[in-house]
Amino acid sequence: PVFIPFVGAFIAMRGRPRDAFVEAIVGIGGPLLGTIGAALCLGAAIVTDFDLLYALASVGFLLNLFNMIPISPLDGGRIAGAISRGFWVVGYAVGITVFLATWPPILGFILLVGLFTIVQRWRHPVPGYYDIPASKRVAVGASYFGLMALMVFGMAASDVHLQHLSGGQAALGLA
Repeated sequence: PVFIPFVGAFIAMRGRPRDAFVEAIVGIGGPLLGTIGAALCLGAAIVTDFDLLYALASVGFLLNLFNMIPISPLDGGRIAGAISRGFWVVGYAVGITVFLATWPPILGFILLVGLFTIVQRWRHPVPGYYDIPASKRVAVGASYFGLMALMVFGMAASDVHLQHLSGGQAALGLA
């Protein structure tokens, strides 16, 4: 892994995993560990009532939710291929909507890189790569949506506390 400050980690692999299921397992690892880290921050915030920990938990859950958008090269794009390649279309609808609403340059870059990746995967598919049993597709889908639900719940729990702060400045120690 190569860590990019304020963005996350880029994982370079020597070769492609043997199939989309293995790629999904690798892809869900980062968001799972990130969610555990954010949950630990939330737990520590609840125990200590330290506002900065609530803010860190909320940001941790948000960054991991962003990473779960089903667009390659995000981890959500790696996971989506095991659920259904058509799920990438949903990812692009979400990604474009978020981009048009907020205009973050990094998302524009991700959408461009992802478009190149998806075109290559559809033009030059690896035979059998996406031929995984339905039971594994269901397991990956349940894991994906279950983890996303935990992230949304964790972010909401963090934000409930933060909404009570005056102008959000107390969370940063500025109030």
